Amino acid sequence: MRQITILFKKLIHFYTKSELIKVSAKNSLQVVVKLITGLLTIKLTSVFLGASGMALLSQFNNVIQFSTNIASGGIMHGVTKLTAHFDYSKAKQKLIVHNAFIITIVLTIIPTLFLFLFANKISFTLFYDIKYAPVLRASGILIFSVTINNLLLAFTNGLQVYNKYIYLNILNGITTFLIMVPAIYFYGLQGALWSQYVSSLLISIITIGILHKYLPSFKYVVFSKVISKRLINFGLMLLVASSLTPLVHIVTRNVIVEYCSLNQAGWWDGITKISNTYISLIITTLSLYVLPKISKTTDSRTLHYEIKLSLKQIIPLVTLGSLLIYLLRDSIIYLLFTDEFAGMRNLFLFQTIGDILRIAGWFFAITLMMKEQVKQYIFAEIIMATITVINAYVFIPRMGIEGSTFVYAIDTFIYFIFVVIMYQRMLRQSNLK
Repeated sequence: MRQITILFKKLIHFYTKSELIKVSAKNSLQVVVKLITGLLTIKLTSVFLGASGMALLSQFNNVIQFSTNIASGGIMHGVTKLTAHFDYSKAKQKLIVHNAFIITIVLTIIPTLFLFLFANKISFTLFYDIKYAPVLRASGILIFSVTINNLLLAFTNGLQVYNKYIYLNILNGITTFLIMVPAIYFYGLQGALWSQYVSSLLISIITIGILHKYLPSFKYVVFSKVISKRLINFGLMLLVASSLTPLVHIVTRNVIVEYCSLNQAGWWDGITKISNTYISLIITTLSLYVLPKISKTTDSRTLHYEIKLSLKQIIPLVTLGSLLIYLLRDSIIYLLFTDEFAGMRNLFLFQTIGDILRIAGWFFAITLMMKEQVKQYIFAEIIMATITVINAYVFIPRMGIEGSTFVYAIDTFIYFIFVVIMYQRMLRQSNLK
């Protein structure tokens, strides 16, 4: 008993002294708000849209996610990294914002035109009906407002103005939820789609209003070839990663529809939404501390120490959380979904295993990104996406819907091995950016 007490005291001391945990504690209100609104949104969509409606809404979100990733050029982590790195120079931080804004404006044209011109074809392919074409044609509004908001939040994170960053994320989550609730209730799936346009515009206005005193002047926009090149390097990495994810999800969902059913695709979307809800909360919280810390660290030993320490602090908590989710899976389905989703309980085992591996791999992958290991990072993401698609066609036809989460567990394990090997190779370099 005495040894257990001593161990317990050591654990408390370990976590209370952690700077990462202290920053995470500041973010606790945002975590609670996002968790509540995220879970209520899942419940709302499952009740009013059903499994098939949830699957179709996810298709739209994947399209918008893919489009906003192209529009942003994938430069958001670059904005955070360079803003933190040049914390001693307001002039260079101004260049970062100006050049990020220029890149965003130019790249927004590409997905906006594509969705406008091919709206009918995309609507029929993804939603099996052309009635959603008008929503796709208007997507430029949504893409631009989401991208600008993400850019401003990335800059705020780089400035390490944690209170503003947390406050804005809370407002964003509440605003989106409050607009979506009546839209889904009164107008169903169409309401859910159009509500995202209204909320994104409102959120952008709120963000600009709150952050205006932290932003550099836009009276004269200054272009820098050096800064733009570094941002584009980040863009290539994040663009590949974030664009491949929704494409892989679309392919996987189509495989499930082909070999299982649209309803079972809704089950897969349900379990994926649960994972994405709590994983995004974890990563958002970790990013507050980890991204600026990695950005400033140029010594390989110090960097490795920070990564090891963060893993020791976070992975046990993530494992415990994943175990609780698995054990409480029936209660989660009952609370968040309807009877239509009962078959989803068999998907939790491999999904929770994959979630733990996904968080562990994130630490190494984000380090590769923040240290501008462009080729290595892109190679890992392409390999991951390719293996996922191949495994989806191999396992889902043979295992049914359970094969979808089995694939997830295998893929996250392979990805974890890949990024660890590349991370170790990077540490052997003589200098880090």
